[in-house]
Amino acid sequence: MARIPTRAYNGPVMATLKELANALGLSERALRSRIDALDGLLDDYQRRDKGNRRVFSTEALAILKRLEQLHQDEGLPIRIAAERVREELEDLDEAVEQRAEIQASLVIQYLQTRLVEVAAERDQWREIATTLHSILPNEFEWLGKTFPADEGDPRLN
Repeated sequence: MARIPTRAYNGPVMATLKELANALGLSERALRSRIDALDGLLDDYQRRDKGNRRVFSTEALAILKRLEQLHQDEGLPIRIAAERVREELEDLDEAVEQRAEIQASLVIQYLQTRLVEVAAERDQWREIATTLHSILPNEFEWLGKTFPADEGDPRLN
C-alpha cells in the first residue's frame, strides 16, 4: 500500500480523503462508500481542515484498514464487514471498561488495606505519646497539654 502523506492538525496526524484513498488503494468514491457503511463510526476520528476538507486521524485509517481486510480476505460485503468492525470495536470498548473497573477495584482494595495499616500505626504512635506523656518531667508539662495523647483529640484521628 502507498504511504500516507500526513500533516499535523491540532495534535494527531491527519490525512485527507484523497490521501486515505491512496493509502488504502481505493478510489475516493469507494472510500466514501466504506465511510457511509460505517454509519457514523468515524465521526470522532475526522474533522474539517482550514480548506473545509475532511481529514481523518490514524484511528480512522486503522478502522478502514480492518474493514478492507475483512472485505478482501474474508470476502465479506462492505456492509457486513462494517457491522463486524463495529462489533469488534464495541467488544474492545467493553474490554477496556472491564479493565478499568478491575483496576479501580484493585486500587480500592489497596487503599482499604493501607487505611487499616495507617490506623494501626496511628494507634501505635498514640501509645508511644501516652507513655512519653506519663514520664514527662514537670517542667515539660506544657508540652503534654499542647500535644495531648487523648483518643478524642481530632488531630490524631
